[in-house]
Amino acid sequence: MEKVLNEIIDVTIEELVRKMEESIQEPEVYNVSDQTLPSTLIMFKHIYEYKKYYVSLLNSDVSNQFSEKFIEAVKHFNRNLEVTFINPADVEIDYDMYTNFYAYAAFGQVQYWLKSGFKQTPEDMAEQLTHFLFLKLESIKVV
Repeated sequence: MEKVLNEIIDVTIEELVRKMEESIQEPEVYNVSDQTLPSTLIMFKHIYEYKKYYVSLLNSDVSNQFSEKFIEAVKHFNRNLEVTFINPADVEIDYDMYTNFYAYAAFGQVQYWLKSGFKQTPEDMAEQLTHFLFLKLESIKVV
């Protein structure tokens, strides 16, 4: 049974990455302050389309393998993107750490969405993830 679930994970993740890659075939610069990356939207649409599989995988005995493969796939995908940071001279960003952070954040949002019963649309989830990851905070107040 575990072998079958692992095969389902592999096929599902491969299809997800293929769709994400197809969504950005043409070299283009996206201004993330006013638009969602097509690949992010495709990710959430794919998950919504196959939500029964994703919910089953998340609640199965192979959920750890699923999360690891999902995160590795997103990290691999993001390594093919060239990110430009605002005021890059102000901070030093380790790109491997950044892709790791992005992948775990994406999986966390997916996990939240699955567990909350898909209350938001794929478009809302893609927009929120974009805002969370790419908009620079001005300040944080402890309350």
